[in-house]
Amino acid sequence: MLEHRRINLALLLIIITLFLLFFIGGPSYYSPIESKLFWNNGHIIFYCMTSFMIMKYLLKRSYSLFSVIILTLLYTLILGVLVEVVQSNLNREMDYADLYRNFLGSLLGILCYQVFSRQKNKITMTVLAFITVLIVIEQFALFSVLSLKYQQYKKLPILADFSLKGEVMFWSEGELMTNESENHRQSLKFTLATGEKYSGFTFNEVYQDWRNYRFIEFHLRSESQKAEKLCIKITDLSHDEGSHEYSDRFNYCSTLAYGKNVIEIPLDKIRNAPKTRTLNLAEISRIGFFMIDLTEEKTLYIDKITLK
Repeated sequence: MLEHRRINLALLLIIITLFLLFFIGGPSYYSPIESKLFWNNGHIIFYCMTSFMIMKYLLKRSYSLFSVIILTLLYTLILGVLVEVVQSNLNREMDYADLYRNFLGSLLGILCYQVFSRQKNKITMTVLAFITVLIVIEQFALFSVLSLKYQQYKKLPILADFSLKGEVMFWSEGELMTNESENHRQSLKFTLATGEKYSGFTFNEVYQDWRNYRFIEFHLRSESQKAEKLCIKITDLSHDEGSHEYSDRFNYCSTLAYGKNVIEIPLDKIRNAPKTRTLNLAEISRIGFFMIDLTEEKTLYIDKITLK
């Protein structure tokens, strides 16, 4: 009996912890995409556990199976909507896909209770198999990103050369193009528009640890006959999750000529760029590229970015 109480207490503490994590902690907007995708599984786990316990509690009190399932699904819907509304008021991103994950977890909990209470039948097992397949499919994005990140790591010191299928997803925008002058290698094309103070793009999922290198080198091409300044900003997690001050990051502007351009920057210069601290080369977050006050549309190509 004492052991049973301890198990129930442990489950309750896990559920409370998971519930609190809906509102505090977790990945930030600037966290790597794989951590955000992994974090989404918390919805499935939480609603699986709570739905299992609701089924167990209510069925012991002589409620019909049908009414308990309906109540459990209503609980999932109402609590899920409330959580999303509260999160939107806590500077956390509202994601209606979370409601789908909530119901996956809830249905899994309902079906698992049926199986563990020996009330399983062919319909229960068929639906359980279907829900399991949907949960596995939900993990495809995570597995794909992890695979791509591993391939990115294997390419070091090259940070980007667009030889990997799906590598474009690491960037805020861009169109994959074949570079006829470089043995048909791929490049990423960017069109910078007019009408705004800053026009640019960002390498969002850059490999983070640059400590074993001395330089970073950018290989770019410009289609503009007119020389234009391209500015590059490099940030670490401390900057992105902090005040975003201009003086707290690395900033560099270079005039691009028509055709090929190579920009080489010492990492010591990047490390010492912030005014009141050193930039953490073990936690590089993003590389941003932008032009200022464009009067005409510009087309740029990134051919390769490499550490040296």
